[in-house]
Amino acid sequence: MSASQDPAAKCNVIYPRFSTPRIVAGSPLVNDVLKCQLKPVNAADYPVTIAGADLARLQTIFPSGVCDWSKPGAGQEPLRGTYLRLPLN
Repeated sequence: MSASQDPAAKCNVIYPRFSTPRIVAGSPLVNDVLKCQLKPVNAADYPVTIAGADLARLQTIFPSGVCDWSKPGAGQEPLRGTYLRLPLN
């Protein structure tokens, strides 16, 4: 069993998962990023049309950019000397 975005998945039925602001913003299910790397606001990254005043407002609200969840966290290092997976037994 493993966690997934599918609410009907066995793990999510047994242990319901609730949304968080990070998940809504596109974060992966793993919660191992303390500080994300940033990228500029790009209207093409969103499933809705954002243009004109709305895009300018987003760029004003997030002048340094938004989280780039495709990259590891800022200063994040790979795990070493720990269990990377728990046994399934």
